[in-house]
Amino acid sequence: MPEWASELKAQLCNKKEFEMGMTQCEPGAEPYIQWNHIDGPLLCCRDGTPHWLTKAEQLWMRLGLTTLEQLDAKHNHEPQRGA
Repeated sequence: MPEWASELKAQLCNKKEFEMGMTQCEPGAEPYIQWNHIDGPLLCCRDGTPHWLTKAEQLWMRLGLTTLEQLDAKHNHEPQRGA
């Protein structure tokens, strides 16, 4: 294997996305929803974890009964710091 290929492989294996499997978000990024995802609406949390929205969560979002921040707080798996 060429040296550049082994370096690239080492860099990719150190990223959290590959540890988490199918995560498409960088940890520390703002949460967002991919409404047009092939498997249904997908919430990408701040910590990089994906969460498919349930029908109830989709309805609550459309009616304005919940916010993106509330959903992120509910499904975020990173340890919460501060008071």
